[in-house]
Amino acid sequence: MTSTRWPRRCMAEPHWRFFGGTFSFVCLAMLSMDACCAKTVALWSFDDPVGTSRDSLVKDSSGHHYDLELGDGTIVSEGRFGNALHCPAQVSDFVARRREIQQTPLNLGNSDWTLEWWQRRTGPLLKGHVDWVFLLYDETVDASNPSWEAGFQAEARFTGAGLWMHDNVVTWQKTGPMWPCFADKYDEVHRLSFVQDVHPNFYAGRDSRFTHVAWVYDAALKRLMYFEDGKGPFMVRDGSEVAPGNQTHAVYGMLGSGRLQEYPERFAPYRKLSQVALYLGGQNVIGPTRATDLGIHKIPRGYELAVRPRSERTAGYLLDEVRISDEVLYREPFSPPGSFMQQDAAEPRLEVTPRRLYFLSTSPQDQPPTQRFTIQSKGDVRAKVVTDSEWISVSEIEASKSAATRHFEVRVDPNKLWPTFHTGHISIQSEHSQMPAQTVEIHYNIQLENSVTWLMDEPLDAPQRMPLEDASQNGLDLALGPGGQMAEGRFGRALDPRGRRKGYAAVTRYIDPTHLNLGATDWTFEGWLRLDRDARAGDVIFELCENLSIGPYPRIRGLGNRMSLSVGPEAQGLEFRADAAGIKQALEVDAEFLSKGAGPWFHLALEHQGSTRTLTLWINGKQQERVKLSANLQRLRATGENTLALGSTVECTHRWPGRLDEVRVTAARVYGKNFTPPESLTAKTVPLALSLGPQLFVDDYLIAESEHVERAFYQAECPVAQPADWEHFLAQHPNRGDVLLADMGPEAADPAKRFLKYSYQHSFSESEQLGGIYCYYGPTRHGPWVAYEQNPVLPYVWAGMPHAYYSVSDHWPVMFDDRTQQLVMVYKTYPLSGQHPVLDWYRDERFNYQNRVISGFRRHQAVAFSQDGLHWSGQQHILVPDDWDEGETQFQTPKIYRRGDLYIAFVQLLRDDVDRSVASVALATSRDLFHWTRHRAPFLRPADEAKRGDKWFHVEGNTQLYVDADRIVVPFRVGGSHKPPRAFYKGFASVPLDRFASLDSVGSATARVRTPLVQIPHGATELRINAATQPEGEVRVQLLDEQGNPLPGYHASDCQPISGDHLAEQVTWTGASSLEALAGKNVHIEFVMQKSRLYGFYLTPAGGLRPQDYRQAAAERQAAEPTSDLDQQDLSLEEVRQLLDMPQDSANTQTGISPAVVRIDHTYPENLAYPGDPEPVEVPLELPDPDTRWSIEESIPWLNVKPSQGQGSTQLSFLGHGLQLDAGDYLGKIKIVTNNDPATATWVPVYFRIRASQ
Repeated sequence: MTSTRWPRRCMAEPHWRFFGGTFSFVCLAMLSMDACCAKTVALWSFDDPVGTSRDSLVKDSSGHHYDLELGDGTIVSEGRFGNALHCPAQVSDFVARRREIQQTPLNLGNSDWTLEWWQRRTGPLLKGHVDWVFLLYDETVDASNPSWEAGFQAEARFTGAGLWMHDNVVTWQKTGPMWPCFADKYDEVHRLSFVQDVHPNFYAGRDSRFTHVAWVYDAALKRLMYFEDGKGPFMVRDGSEVAPGNQTHAVYGMLGSGRLQEYPERFAPYRKLSQVALYLGGQNVIGPTRATDLGIHKIPRGYELAVRPRSERTAGYLLDEVRISDEVLYREPFSPPGSFMQQDAAEPRLEVTPRRLYFLSTSPQDQPPTQRFTIQSKGDVRAKVVTDSEWISVSEIEASKSAATRHFEVRVDPNKLWPTFHTGHISIQSEHSQMPAQTVEIHYNIQLENSVTWLMDEPLDAPQRMPLEDASQNGLDLALGPGGQMAEGRFGRALDPRGRRKGYAAVTRYIDPTHLNLGATDWTFEGWLRLDRDARAGDVIFELCENLSIGPYPRIRGLGNRMSLSVGPEAQGLEFRADAAGIKQALEVDAEFLSKGAGPWFHLALEHQGSTRTLTLWINGKQQERVKLSANLQRLRATGENTLALGSTVECTHRWPGRLDEVRVTAARVYGKNFTPPESLTAKTVPLALSLGPQLFVDDYLIAESEHVERAFYQAECPVAQPADWEHFLAQHPNRGDVLLADMGPEAADPAKRFLKYSYQHSFSESEQLGGIYCYYGPTRHGPWVAYEQNPVLPYVWAGMPHAYYSVSDHWPVMFDDRTQQLVMVYKTYPLSGQHPVLDWYRDERFNYQNRVISGFRRHQAVAFSQDGLHWSGQQHILVPDDWDEGETQFQTPKIYRRGDLYIAFVQLLRDDVDRSVASVALATSRDLFHWTRHRAPFLRPADEAKRGDKWFHVEGNTQLYVDADRIVVPFRVGGSHKPPRAFYKGFASVPLDRFASLDSVGSATARVRTPLVQIPHGATELRINAATQPEGEVRVQLLDEQGNPLPGYHASDCQPISGDHLAEQVTWTGASSLEALAGKNVHIEFVMQKSRLYGFYLTPAGGLRPQDYRQAAAERQAAEPTSDLDQQDLSLEEVRQLLDMPQDSANTQTGISPAVVRIDHTYPENLAYPGDPEPVEVPLELPDPDTRWSIEESIPWLNVKPSQGQGSTQLSFLGHGLQLDAGDYLGKIKIVTNNDPATATWVPVYFRIRASQ
């Protein structure tokens, strides 16, 4: 190490901002030479003598002499390692402190550091309070005489780490949540980060063991990480103003000043102009008061976080071995360290490495390789290894000569799972009382396919942020950045990474758990490339980067290991680079391919064989080079920000001087020997198997060739009257219009679970694993509803954790698609930080703090699929805003309908940046439910002068459109705002039959539209068209064979011209009007138009389209569907037991609970968005023996029972939570165990009825 270490890592620059100006400032030396070189900055072991008196010095054992002044704290003998510092509940002024640290590395800020300690708490916090374990405070504050110094306000500055109790009682929360938090108050700006709860028993003082806590800050990444007992890293969850350490905002601490709306990397030093003190273990000096506004007031005002007087505290704690280091010590889960003072001590402990394993299957049947972890025992420690998931198997594979080191092999079984992201745990439990259980996290991604293909066929004028769609079902789209643009390609369009603006060209972020994170397995990268000038050294074809520094969109900068294929030194051949494996491998290439200037397209394929470490390069199918690598390739460490860039580095430097088309990455060896390059990576053209019914020209799916046409979209007529048979239309639906209900049909495996109902469960608690989409099952459409035992079926994943990018954040519609025989759910999710431009500042602070945490916060929509409604696969983002969207467009509530072979989603386009929000509705369409095309024209739009109640639209219902003879009707809901007061009302809109969009002939030219090769379905005897012409216009149709030649008798000249306005006019030819002879044959259908609009066509049986008889369908549905009479009568106890799978002997005679079924009733006004909560129901628990101890176990998401344990008879309070539910009947059961004896378990059913009043 050198003496330049601290300044280099400090990310500070020697200047001051002064009232908008800048003047030079000579940095003062912050440390001595020895301190500057040190890894450990300070270490307080608290091994001072027991009973050390107040005002004594508590020794710093690092050798840097940062001793503490002892206040109300006392040295006690009950430490984790020897003695400890007792931090009392009541503090007169301070526990321990050190003053004037502003010129020392104790003054934490925007530099690398690790702050860690061992702690044991004696009780929980008061609501709204913070226990500050570590607090930096500027003692120059004079609240009575505000002053300005060097251009910034010095008042009310502090930085601290501690534990916060949530201010409000959250009704859907089992307990008041407590979170580890980090505050960074810069001048008048309140900055707060908190992370999810990890060990609630530790926070509440119920754990007698010491817990290891670590806060770690990486200045280059601007990432703040939190660990408990080595579990983590946990990232920033929420914040106020700009949350420090969330990758877009640095931790300012007490070191810097500068404009907060920037994304600063360097700060002027904040040193001699302040008197910074370090308080350890708490204080009662700072305040705050409302008059001085000291402390942090978290926005919205319901959350009050402040440095509150210790006089109100009710619980203290013990601290042992507090250490500050000037580097990042932890990035991944780790085993808690032993004593920092006694490295060779015989203190028993376990070291488990690694504590997180990642598995990947690139198809549902792919068995991934086994992986290993190791347990090292320090001292005489016995460890028990168990797993919480049946798909994880662990076996000990070998033992060293001593029993101190044990190796284990981990295998995962894809046959017990389904394609999605799975998480499980291996627990290593020790008999040592002070040793925390350690876990090895198992993260397992099962992909739907083993390849990703980017065809690059987006429009030539594609905007920034438009997804470059992955043609596979994996959904790993690229994002087009300002450094890239679309150009003419080898097949259609191509990516040109030489855009005119700064920023990335084309990237896909968060490749961590996917096969794009290339490693030691078999893989192939291939694509078509072209040079527009001679290649230069360093020009990049692709690059993987391990970590990112994120600035305001579109700025990203790679910081970690890289893997790339680029042009080699002096433009001689190519170079493959893999930093993690220490590889720079030259690859010889025929010189002509890199020096042709504007040369022809060529196909490049790079293939890796894992078993032999062989890398092979082909160009145009001819082998150029085959080399054996010097080491095994390594996947990039899973950081949550691994990125693949095409055509340039992630920073968009060293751009490929040409174009890239049809790029594919496969998790296998594709070639192995010389080959003929594929003509195209597009799926081979096969005849489209059309179904009977409508075929619409809303998208390009049915267009192979066209000329002289342009597409137009149409708005719905709104409002229109409710159709007369609307109630019958709803009644013939399996879900009766309820978008959160699914009917698995009479063939359901268990009739009691035929109907499925979904809701979203909010959660502020990670440890309770509550958040996500819940499934309830019941025997009828009315329930009663029982929660699925393995809820949530789609989990909420906290920010920074693996797979957070695909996390659910709210539920929307679920539909059963009878075409694919699966359930489809569209749900709200969020982007990665920095994925979009920063939002404006709203009057509603709820959305301001979202933007502070996720820079460029937007609502995305994602999709998932299920065969049984319980196991969901294929999660991927399908609706993402781009630069063609106005303002800050986001997406909400898409409702999916199917019309013929076309899926139509009515998507709400939400603008929260416009006057308390406005929302229009536009269309998105798909042919396979994975790949969606957005259509920008509004289908429903607010009035030009929107008034209360007519400015916020979204479509209701899903699955089936209401269709009569001449129109399609959709229901909608409209309100005054996205935020209360909403004042919703319902209405209807309509369009003429299937006239969502048309292909219009341009001018007087003859327009042509030819379909791909299609197969005429059996049963189709008529071809009908939906078209409108001008008086002098006409439409003719001809049928062509596979070579494009007209079929005899079906030439355009044989066709009877169609003129006028027709919704479903039959096409006839001279001598032919029926398609019956063509059933099963492959043809092209070509439309020849003049002054016409073509909306679609129909393949129908004789007689054409038949109107749906909704009354008859409703009657048939009602006759076949199981019914319920819950509104008239209650379920019997026996019926309740049967629905809950309760044992027959589970009557509550032992506990003396009465009644036999605990019933909670709740009625709420129909116009409320959520049912809310009823009053608690009090139920007596009577036990004959007053010494009998009892405990209650329950996992019902809508129930809270208090108290949960006790002794002797008492009153139990049953509180039902209706916030996350709809009206209905819900069943659950609790278990009461006496004297910790499972044999005494008694099950008690709970019945929760929610009704909406008129």
